[in-house]
Amino acid sequence: MAKSAKIITLTNFQGYGPVFFPKFQVDQMKVDFHIHSNCSDGELEPRDIIRSAAKVGCEMFSITDHDSIAAYEMLEDDLKGEKPRIVPGCEFSVSWERQEVHVVGLNFDLGSPKLKSAITQQNLTRRNRSVAIAQRLETAGVTDILAKAYSLSGKGPPGRLHFAQALVAKGIVRNIQQAFDRYLGAGQVAFVETSWLSLGEVCEVVQSAGGSAVLAHPLKYGFSNSRLMKLLEDFGLVGGDALEVISGNQNRDNTAHLARLARKFDFAASVGSDFHRPNAPWASIGRLPALPGICRPIWSDWLIKV
Repeated sequence: MAKSAKIITLTNFQGYGPVFFPKFQVDQMKVDFHIHSNCSDGELEPRDIIRSAAKVGCEMFSITDHDSIAAYEMLEDDLKGEKPRIVPGCEFSVSWERQEVHVVGLNFDLGSPKLKSAITQQNLTRRNRSVAIAQRLETAGVTDILAKAYSLSGKGPPGRLHFAQALVAKGIVRNIQQAFDRYLGAGQVAFVETSWLSLGEVCEVVQSAGGSAVLAHPLKYGFSNSRLMKLLEDFGLVGGDALEVISGNQNRDNTAHLARLARKFDFAASVGSDFHRPNAPWASIGRLPALPGICRPIWSDWLIKV
């Protein structure tokens, strides 16, 4: 191997070997490290996501379902292919100062007992929350909503999106946004405050499994600047690795702002479409701009000199 070449070690299923890339290609790679399948609240089967990623020329991508790695159980044979390479991932729900934020774990060992235990705990929390949401909706006069939400949730417990879809299907609201505005959003009748794992707990779980912890879509929480700075500071203090500098089709000013914050707090940078369904051009698999030049790509942290 040429001395300039490096190796990306991707820890996952046995038999899925390392990926080789010359150093100069790292910043130019087409990647997408935030994609949802129907194992959580996405619409596509995991294998359809592989086909979509290949079609747009993705070299590496990750399926990052909410508190779930079930997609990878369906893809063991596909993990041994040449391209696109699949990086194990999961989007963890996190409790931070009584608000929910998300951390994407990437490039971890899918067989880690600690990681599997954490995901089991998160799924139990999700199931309990779904029951509590349904009870509150029943009290508000919405009947048989839990069964409908489960029918829409694919392979996991229903989340708020599935309840919103159920409310639309029942004709109780006109659209998803109205479901959140009237029933499911913070402060509304069916909103259930939930105790997820903490920032520190999630970072420790991901990193103990050999992975990297990425704060997902930092600008989508609606925090004030001072509160965002506090979140980033706390994320750094517990050992967070990276910020999702590019999330879907965001504007350039937001990308530049997040790039500066990543540099300020010494975080690597990740990119992700936050894809959930086709025909959503603002969140299409692999159709993402390049990171600003001041960023250190998270996938460069996975490089080991040979």
